[in-house]
Amino acid sequence: MSTDFHEIARPQRWDVAFDPDLTPEEVERVLSLPLFAGMDKGKFPRSMPLDGIVRNDCAVRRYGDKQMVVRQGDYGSSAFLIVSGQVRVYLEGDISDEDLGHTAVKNKSLLRQVWRSLVPPVQRAPGHLLAVSGGDERGEVLGQASIQVFFQDLPLTTKRGDPPPVMSAGTVFGEVSALGRAPRSATVVADGPCEMIEIRWQGLRDLRAYDKGFKTYVDGLYRERSLQGDHFKTLALFAELPESAHELLQQGAVFESHGSFEWSNAFKKSRKERLQNAKAAVAVEPVIAGEGGDAEWFYLIRAGFARVCHRVGAGEVTSRYLSKGGLFGESTLRAMFDGRSPRYRSTLRALGYVDIIKLPIALVAKLVKENPKAAAQLRQTGNKQDSAHDQGHQQPLQAEVMEYGTAERLYNGTSIMTIDLDRCTRCDDCVSACSRAHGGQPRFVRHGQVSLGFLFPNACMHCQDPVCMIGCPTGAISRNSDGGQVVVNDQTCIGCSTCANSCPYENIRMVERRHLGTKVVDQKSNPVVQATKCDLCYDQLGGPACVRACPHDALNRGDFAETLALTERRKGN
Repeated sequence: MSTDFHEIARPQRWDVAFDPDLTPEEVERVLSLPLFAGMDKGKFPRSMPLDGIVRNDCAVRRYGDKQMVVRQGDYGSSAFLIVSGQVRVYLEGDISDEDLGHTAVKNKSLLRQVWRSLVPPVQRAPGHLLAVSGGDERGEVLGQASIQVFFQDLPLTTKRGDPPPVMSAGTVFGEVSALGRAPRSATVVADGPCEMIEIRWQGLRDLRAYDKGFKTYVDGLYRERSLQGDHFKTLALFAELPESAHELLQQGAVFESHGSFEWSNAFKKSRKERLQNAKAAVAVEPVIAGEGGDAEWFYLIRAGFARVCHRVGAGEVTSRYLSKGGLFGESTLRAMFDGRSPRYRSTLRALGYVDIIKLPIALVAKLVKENPKAAAQLRQTGNKQDSAHDQGHQQPLQAEVMEYGTAERLYNGTSIMTIDLDRCTRCDDCVSACSRAHGGQPRFVRHGQVSLGFLFPNACMHCQDPVCMIGCPTGAISRNSDGGQVVVNDQTCIGCSTCANSCPYENIRMVERRHLGTKVVDQKSNPVVQATKCDLCYDQLGGPACVRACPHDALNRGDFAETLALTERRKGN
């Protein structure tokens, strides 16, 4: 007898544990470790008990000598606690890319694409969350090969000439990537046999929420380690400075954070008010440095985003936005070189959430002035910024798109879908191509906000800071470790709608699940839904189907800088 429904138990957060093989005995052993033993179980709610977090959000990992634990550049959503043994830490450049074993994402075969569009996965295994797979097949959940790298030879010294730092039992690492939703900043390799507890983002979040001591400890590590590394050597302004100068910069550096990790909630609530009132757009953006104020600090963006703007009449105009590696204060430095009063020429505001490193501007001026190449680099950068400062008069269209895109947080996207309405014929070939690529279910709609002749459809932008990942209870929405695309794992999505509600851009939709063409319902006959969004066709042949299908070159995918460049092909620019 046929039926129009396929009944299943409604998915729950802890249906499948992070480590399905974790035994009750191992849970007790983990709880006895100093990090967990000091936690007050009474502070945790009944719905989120401490032993439940350990049982479902933690995993026991064991590594052999010289086995890679995490690798620099990969996106990670977990932190690690070393139980026994020790690891060595290598920063960017210490180990060659070839030796790190970066692999390309596998494309689906045509047969596999058809089959997966018809049959929903039977197992709900969160294997794609593993920083390093233990060699099983769970790494194939997102079409990626399992990563298991051992090193025969490791550098005895780092590129700085020092032995690689060692972390031993009791140390937590990986929190910078997990909390900041950023790529791993280092490669960590086991130095002899090691055992670790891996804590996925959801457990890390809940432990920080209910245990103040753990939150203080982890947040302290985050701040301390954000100041470590060769940030200054990677910047053109400081690249030519001697090692002694870099050491002075490191000693004088101060770390600060502005805004909230969960900035999207306030952003969504104030959207209508911002569109109606320009002053409201900047009222929620904390001022880090004010135009006209005495300059004491030189700023480096460590993570997140900031807006550089200047006063025009009673309002402010955006000159540029800054992301990781961006600098603020170059024009002030040049003023100091010319003997003028060191005042800030523009205002620096936090956009959402931003980590910054402050450097004493007098120290920076002294070190740069002593180095002719650094001084020349400063003047070259300053000329470009002078142009950007006045771009509202020089390039009106681009300036307006800059203002709109900054206000709407488009700078957050690494792959913004932009449709030039002067070229678009509304044929919908892009939507049809997306539908064909995803089993009859398009991942975006040709609808969204219009600004200055450009349509910004409701398509996932694959954000640098994907806040949709913050509240996902199962980790079903995460980054592809190699390409960084933000993807949804159908196997672990429980249809809670948290990601869709969190997305500041309304680019995630909830759709009804189907099994061989029939609707999937729970025991109460309510439809079971799941999140769906653009995945950039990351495992399809040829890349994004929407871009390939557009016959008029009207549809583009790119970051905010590439979006701004689209204005140059308009008449009059």
